[in-house]
Amino acid sequence: MLAAILALTLSPQETVTLSLAADAYLDRKAPGANTGREPLLVGGVDKAVLIRFPELGLSIGAGKRVRSAHLRFTTARPGEPKVGSVGRVLRPWGEGGWRLDQFGGEKPPTVVAAATWNDSLAGKDGLAWERGGAAGRNDTTPLTVGRTELKDEAFTLFGLESAVQAMIDDPQHNYGLRIEFSNATTLFSADSLGYGPQLVLVLEAKAEQPAPDLRVVSCEMRQAAPPVEGQPMTWNVAVRNVGDVDSRAQSLVVTYYGKESVERKINDAIAVGETKTLTFTLPHRNATVQPAMQPVVVRVLPEEGDRNASDNGLTVYQGSLKVAVAGVEWDEALAVVTDLNERVFPFSKFGAWPMGCTERLQLVMNAEGADVVARVVDGDVRRAVLRAVTGLPDALLRPFASQAPQVNGSQATGFVTDAGQAGLFPDTRDDVIVPQALAIPDRASTALILGDLAMNDHKMLSRSETTIINSMAGKRGAERALPWTLTPSSIFFRVFTPDGVTTSGAKLDVYQLVGGAFGSQPVFTAQLGQDGSALMTPRPSGAFAKPNPYGDLQPDGSNGWLLAVVTANQTTHSSWIPVWQLWDEAVRGNTAAAFIELRVQLASGVLVRGENLALNRLVTDMKGRFPAELSALVDGKEETSVAFGKEPEGYWIEIDLGRDLQIGEVSLVFDGPVWKQFRILTYKTAQSPDEGQVWSEEANGPANPGLKTSPDGKTTLSYLAKSVRSRFMRIVPFSGESVKLSEIKIVPIGTG
Repeated sequence: MLAAILALTLSPQETVTLSLAADAYLDRKAPGANTGREPLLVGGVDKAVLIRFPELGLSIGAGKRVRSAHLRFTTARPGEPKVGSVGRVLRPWGEGGWRLDQFGGEKPPTVVAAATWNDSLAGKDGLAWERGGAAGRNDTTPLTVGRTELKDEAFTLFGLESAVQAMIDDPQHNYGLRIEFSNATTLFSADSLGYGPQLVLVLEAKAEQPAPDLRVVSCEMRQAAPPVEGQPMTWNVAVRNVGDVDSRAQSLVVTYYGKESVERKINDAIAVGETKTLTFTLPHRNATVQPAMQPVVVRVLPEEGDRNASDNGLTVYQGSLKVAVAGVEWDEALAVVTDLNERVFPFSKFGAWPMGCTERLQLVMNAEGADVVARVVDGDVRRAVLRAVTGLPDALLRPFASQAPQVNGSQATGFVTDAGQAGLFPDTRDDVIVPQALAIPDRASTALILGDLAMNDHKMLSRSETTIINSMAGKRGAERALPWTLTPSSIFFRVFTPDGVTTSGAKLDVYQLVGGAFGSQPVFTAQLGQDGSALMTPRPSGAFAKPNPYGDLQPDGSNGWLLAVVTANQTTHSSWIPVWQLWDEAVRGNTAAAFIELRVQLASGVLVRGENLALNRLVTDMKGRFPAELSALVDGKEETSVAFGKEPEGYWIEIDLGRDLQIGEVSLVFDGPVWKQFRILTYKTAQSPDEGQVWSEEANGPANPGLKTSPDGKTTLSYLAKSVRSRFMRIVPFSGESVKLSEIKIVPIGTG
């Protein structure tokens, strides 16, 4: 009986780990320094650490109760951190851009929207802390938290349930936590590579009690003419009761820019299912800073209590781009715009854009009063909004609509975006660690930077989209145009094999796509030298843009794609070079020549296409399965397959070729989706597996441009690299997807 009662009273629980965070540290000895983009958080005497997880209450935890919450850091120096105090921040603050310190007593240029010891938002019309280091009563409210724990390099702070619940219930005022350490402490920040802080939550459903549930649907300034500085302006707030009890009276609370505040009681009832318009008045302030720094935060709270407080508020940004969305329900459009404003735009950070997208959007009901109109025709609201905001024509979104065009008798490579990313284009890696003079590593490669650092892939907008949006920030009407004039004059190509070997002697042909087809001749040809490089010089342009590799660029994007084709030993590899990729090269500082790295898969000899060295060979794996269980991988029949799930760490599949043979190409045929990440290793008869060499490595299989899909759903990934003579080939998947692998094919290199 007791078990039955417990089963009824206990709510289902879910564990959520958040890693998307804004963080910085404040230093009294450097009161004007901003540290939001540094890889480390430094704590200790006269310092304070700020951290905020923006997804709380917006996409995570809405309507839920926090059962437990703890914050986990990775320490960057020996010793156990000692927490002096913890508080919940009450003022908005920003990470800012690059660190600017005070040197020789001179004051450095102020970084807009940066949190410093003196300011929560530095810059013109900024916001100062009440007390330096966010230590004032109106800066931070103290919290009583639980124990701390240091285990290996993981430092955990427990007992944050009440603070996190408050942030979930009021996401518009989620300004995060302030932590003081009483000893010298160094932690990895959210801008570190793979060691950032994590907030671990256990959430459960709240008990369903009859109650109002007010939802702020919209907030718009009511204006018939352009507002004047200081002029009182009326705002309309649409509020809907989605609960099951009427709301008899409400409190309307409005905060503008973290400063001015309006609060009043409204005695008008809002019945269940009713939408009512409330109003408030604020003096207008002209947009003198970026929209992200001018939030108007509105919250409506029912007198009786609210079932889900997370949707009782809304943030709009004065001076933001007004967007109308046609073809979808308002609530769905509002959810997308809110996510773009609060998560995607600010966290699409790159070397040239340390603060991400500086634009903000405001959803409006009337298309006539909108700056841009997004039309949803395929159900993808986010894509429709981004297309409207960027103004990208169809021809620049992808090089072809369906069937890939032919180039010199061969089919051009595909063009796909990364699975799970928020934007339109691939390459969402933050290039902050790549010096301007170096090319950004090819998207399909696993190349490391500066010896052992990989680029952080945040899965937000691409570098190119951020460049386009920021180039138009604050512009309206005809001023909103794609940044064609950013196109660098030349392209400096560096061509390597996947293992970093230069492709001396290979031929580079660059074709231009015009109106969906290629011309019979390339627009540029070069024989690659010893360093695998080639310089594509400018071509004459019309009045639309300066001389550039594309020539006379067309505003419809119809000739904004180049295809670089590299040929050696009767094999070819091709990669697309869209004009928007060159725009983000320009903002990195490469205005004269864009540095483009190509990682190409070419055979180092002539392939014997009619032969498959893997056919009917012995197959084994880490689990010790019988060869018969794996024989479908080498039976030459694509209709048979072997299923693989989340395999143990270090799992491998191995083919024994019987003797050392010259390997030139390896193809993996999947029945459906492919592995995202895996390695192909080889070793000889006289070697042990530990002596195996990485022959090829896949960084992002689903986004590999060479991925081929047949009408029956078979997908093939093929790899060519420097030919090796080996007996054993070992495939090591390490991304954990469940797949069905149908066939492994190994093509040899001819002997003459």
